[in-house]
Amino acid sequence: MSTLADWFRPSPHMTEDFIIATLTAYPHRMGEASATLGPADFDQPEARTWWLTATERYLATGTLDLPAVSDALSSEARLWWFEHAYDLPFTDQFIRFWMRRLKQHRAVRRIVEIVGAPEVDTVADTCRAMLSYLEATAPDTAGVNWDAPLPPEQGGPAWPTGLPALDDLLGGGLRPGRLYVVAGRPGMGKSTLLRSWAWQRACQQTPTAFFTLEVGEADVRRRWQAMRQGADGPTVPLRVFDLAPLPVAAIRSALIASRIPWGLVLVDYLQLLHAVNPRDPRERQVADLSRSLKLLARELQVAVVVACQLNREAEGRTTHEPRLADLRESGAIEADADAVLLMYRPAYYDRQADATMLSLSLAKHREGPTGMITCHWNPAQDVIRERTSP
Repeated sequence: MSTLADWFRPSPHMTEDFIIATLTAYPHRMGEASATLGPADFDQPEARTWWLTATERYLATGTLDLPAVSDALSSEARLWWFEHAYDLPFTDQFIRFWMRRLKQHRAVRRIVEIVGAPEVDTVADTCRAMLSYLEATAPDTAGVNWDAPLPPEQGGPAWPTGLPALDDLLGGGLRPGRLYVVAGRPGMGKSTLLRSWAWQRACQQTPTAFFTLEVGEADVRRRWQAMRQGADGPTVPLRVFDLAPLPVAAIRSALIASRIPWGLVLVDYLQLLHAVNPRDPRERQVADLSRSLKLLARELQVAVVVACQLNREAEGRTTHEPRLADLRESGAIEADADAVLLMYRPAYYDRQADATMLSLSLAKHREGPTGMITCHWNPAQDVIRERTSP
């Protein structure tokens, strides 16, 4: 009788060795590998250490600097690298094959852990074991106490946005495990809102990650320094990641490799993320990106906020006010998002209008009501706050 792991040759540990051996010989494939794999895909402690170190170096420089990786490794991990992966004769053509094999190993291991039946003969036996497990663990609906109090929501409390009216609509603020889309035409203040939220949460000591794809890290930091206005204070847990183009898998790897309990992750902006399959139609690429961000929020239990461009349809309407249908390049963005916030400044189209007026429309909210919030926009100080009077 064979086990599930016996279906796949070579063994999981050998597959890990082959992947690292290929990357050692062909470091230019690190971008593709980091977009597919993560630390959890490696069982061997030394292989996981190598992967974390290599990923950190790649995210910091955009290249896989093997001498720098070697210097950063412990003597035990470096010795393992030389003995297990340094001289294996594989070409870069095999990297996708080995990554696919490693993912298969992990899927098999997960099934074994769930069903508790490590020995099987056929794929059909595996399916039957999984079905038996699901039938045995399914709740008896007739015996469910529907009046019992619900368990607390996973992921902890909501993060206030600093806009009380918006927090009321969102049920307290931004919740871990959910994807929030901030959409608007260029110049509406999307980046300003994301920077404002990032700085506010970090000042409340919420570990916050800001991925900037449109402007450089130095410009983002200058904005936050202006918000401080020279005041002394404690160091805030706010980190800027400036690597473009950046795939969602690289964002995931960076968050995991940092070993920080992130609370809020902001991405500016969606359409500048690197697609996993550049040959796919653009609509399919954007759909994959939005879905990946949603899965990232659920996996890491962080609130993910992503800025998104709208198409030009609003330009041809009389009022110019945005709609959900204006989400650029893919309707999947609306489907994946837990909430969509549309931004509109009348002064962008009418020079006679109040230049500080900003409307935020919560056009989609999966868990509650929608509505409109009127805000005061101050681009010089990078501040958006609720408007208390007309």
